This record gives sequence, C-alpha cells and structure tokens, in this order.
Amino acid sequence: MVLGHEACGAVDATIKSVRDGSTLPGHLPSLVAALKPAVDAVQGQSGDLLTNAIKRNVTLNVDQLKNAAPTWVRLLPTTKSAWWGVFTS
Repeated sequence: MVLGHEACGAVDATIKSVRDGSTLPGHLPSLVAALKPAVDAVQGQSGDLLTNAIKRNVTLNVDQLKNAAPTWVRLLPTTKSAWWGVFTS
C-alpha cells in the first residue's frame, strides 16, 4: 500500500523548490528528486497543485512497485497480489 496524505509537507517543499529553483539543505535534495516527477506531471492541470501532486506521487509509486514484481512476488503468500494507492486527509 502506498499512502499519500493531504497537505504533505514534503510535496509542498518540492513544489516550492521547483518554482523558485532553490536547493533545500541536507538530505532534502534527494527527497525533492524523488517527488519532482509527480510535481512535473501535474503542472498546468486544473485543481490544487499540491493535492494533484500528492495523488500523482501515490500513482507513480504504485506503478514502481508493480514493476518491481520479481522482488515482491517472492515475498507474497500467493501469486495474486493487489497494489493499493490511498489518499487521506
């Protein structure tokens, strides 16, 4: 399960970093790099940029898990698996 939550500070910081081209301190640039594809994917869409980016990040991570199937299938008790992406407030 991949969980995205409303008003995620990490995604919000990524949006701000992308907008002003700033580099965040410490380990945060790696977090921005991981979240930036979701932010980029929703630029220009209608609705709230932050909410859209959080939901897109969930979708992208679910897709990544699905594509990592050889690793995950060995860990699952059956050959059937379900991948869930959830957005919560």
